[in-house]
Amino acid sequence: MIVTIEKVVYGGYGLTREGGAVRLVFGALPGETVETANEKKSKSVIFADTARILSPHPRRIKPPCPYFCLCGGCDLQHASYDLQLELKQAMINECADRAGVRLPPLALLPSSPFGYRNRLRVRLNGDGVPSFFKRGSRTPQPIEQCLCACETINHKLKEMTENPRPESSGEEIQLTVDSEGVCRSTVVLGFGAEAMPTFSQVNDEINEKIRTFIRQFAESERKGQKIRLLDLFCGNGNFSLPLADIAERIDGFDLNAAAIESANRSAVLLHETKIRYRRENLYHVLREKKIADDFDFCIVDPPAAGLKAGASVLAESGLPTVVYVSCSPPDLMRDLTILTQRYEIKAAAAFDMFPQTSKIEMVVLLSKLSNCDIGKNKRFCF
Repeated sequence: MIVTIEKVVYGGYGLTREGGAVRLVFGALPGETVETANEKKSKSVIFADTARILSPHPRRIKPPCPYFCLCGGCDLQHASYDLQLELKQAMINECADRAGVRLPPLALLPSSPFGYRNRLRVRLNGDGVPSFFKRGSRTPQPIEQCLCACETINHKLKEMTENPRPESSGEEIQLTVDSEGVCRSTVVLGFGAEAMPTFSQVNDEINEKIRTFIRQFAESERKGQKIRLLDLFCGNGNFSLPLADIAERIDGFDLNAAAIESANRSAVLLHETKIRYRRENLYHVLREKKIADDFDFCIVDPPAAGLKAGASVLAESGLPTVVYVSCSPPDLMRDLTILTQRYEIKAAAAFDMFPQTSKIEMVVLLSKLSNCDIGKNKRFCF
């Protein structure tokens, strides 16, 4: 079928409403006329691939990766990097509009387009060589390199390709570059699987930009005083540890025991006795009556699915200031519809943590509304 693409939506698909149905077309850009193939109906939409481009976007480029369209990783390599940023900005605006969330003007901070990943997970196929899953399936696609990965990881991938291990077929291996620049291999699925490595941000450049953004907000809010910081979904303390010098106390909570152990080790190395990381249910922590008296600054960095019902618990906690870090704009906007019943969005920023993909990292800064302001908010229900 020949269609004209209206826009690119979150997920990287080109959307068209032609032919009496909503179609999401992989590999298409706004304004393009394309011929579709491999159409598959799913509930109220039809998914399709781009078979032929009849009228290309002026900033369409040839994807530099030989595995594009084969592996299930990148979905925007056919767009120039400046166009990728524009498309992501539009995705954020659409997510906010659909949820009825008013965002202040925000910038989308760019990254190095390639070579940014410090972590990668591969599966050994039947021949024992590293593979990604093919797009939309669990079929392995052998790879010799990933353009989004850093040079150290690609060196390891080359080594693994040249030395296959068919006896380990089916293993999933995480490759992580540590702080010393060494690539560590951890079997996370299969025979001899080890403990899952603690979560860490995949893009060091963007991670540092997010830390700087949070610090600037903390500096402006503390007004010369030390902050009392609550870090929820703290992981290894990535966002809270750098604030130790302006904090009176830091308490972090997470259910991942390995992450808590790592965070506490880092606190010891800093010789900080005012920092405590504990394995505990975060929502039990938020329901403590004195939580808003004990802390005046909260960082929350939940998994991609967001807080869901926990957004109400956070909204009712009474914490004066909240910094919400999210890698899923649709789920973030859903949670903000709840949080903005008691909080005002002071600032927001977006970060291109994952170039060549449609994924976006966002940080939203929230301040508690006064009782008077809450009373004026018609969406709020006691």
